[in-house]
Amino acid sequence: MSTKSDCTQNLKNVLYILMRIVIICDNNSLKEPKCTSVSAKP
Repeated sequence: MSTKSDCTQNLKNVLYILMRIVIICDNNSLKEPKCTSVSAKP
């Protein structure tokens, strides 16, 4: 039983880290278009 709970806790930690990475990627992708649109304007 303890090993099962450890597995689920590890999975939750991995999912949390993945979610944070996705959020960081989304923030970067949101910033890039703004920068490109500003630089594209004459």
